[in-house]
Amino acid sequence: MPASATHKARDAVSALDISLSGAASLILDIAFPSFDPNTSQSKTERFKNTAVAFLKRNASRPAFPNTVVALTQTDKKGREGKEKLIEDIHQCVDNYDYLYLYSVKDMRNTYLKEIRHEFLDSRFFFGKNRVMAKALGTTVEEEYKEGLSAIAKQLTSEVGLLFTNKTPEEVKTYFKGFVKPGYARSGAIATQTISLPEGPVKRGSEPVPHNMEPLLRSLGMPTALKNGIVTLLVPYTICMTGETLSTNQSHLLKLFYHQLAEFSVDLISYYHSGKVEQFE
Repeated sequence: MPASATHKARDAVSALDISLSGAASLILDIAFPSFDPNTSQSKTERFKNTAVAFLKRNASRPAFPNTVVALTQTDKKGREGKEKLIEDIHQCVDNYDYLYLYSVKDMRNTYLKEIRHEFLDSRFFFGKNRVMAKALGTTVEEEYKEGLSAIAKQLTSEVGLLFTNKTPEEVKTYFKGFVKPGYARSGAIATQTISLPEGPVKRGSEPVPHNMEPLLRSLGMPTALKNGIVTLLVPYTICMTGETLSTNQSHLLKLFYHQLAEFSVDLISYYHSGKVEQFE
């Protein structure tokens, strides 16, 4: 074998030895016996003895922890969660006088928390429509109590359940007055046409900071810095009424303090004493 080929083979083995040593130190926190390219009988025996000692010393090490979760475990956890939800809804049906079906416009968790605080003696459920419908019963034969299947059939899209002892008039009055402005998200429909004039760009009565100019330009606005002032080169319309907002448009609306969304809770129907009534 040519000398160059021998050197290449030894270099490859040495590289493999370095990799193994590094991996052993990283994973097992131990040193792996090194390989010596200058072979001799005594070195070979010493390497073999060291390797055997290495294997014996680490034979009793615990195996790596198994982080794989069996599907049966996840299925069980999911099933238990559904059963708990069904049980909670049954208890609410038994303990509260009224059940309201509602929808949320322009969902904001902050406002939902505020509502929950006002209804501390009540229970809200939102999400998992199929499980909630099953708890109520989707047919006359399956319904938990008489009339509940009429509510269950309306559990579609983004709706929720409110269990409370408050009368329909009380609940209707509260939610009619609970309307909060918010910034429209991408995908929402613009309720106004928002345009900015040519010239220096302002937010309210204040000029836009000069370091915001690159951001505005990246969002599609034809801006430039003139004497350190952010300037629109031509009039610019951020959005038009009825238009579906893009990510850039929703970002610009927020930057210029235009709140085109409204958080509100719309009451759909309610259940009381076996009967379901629709809200107008």
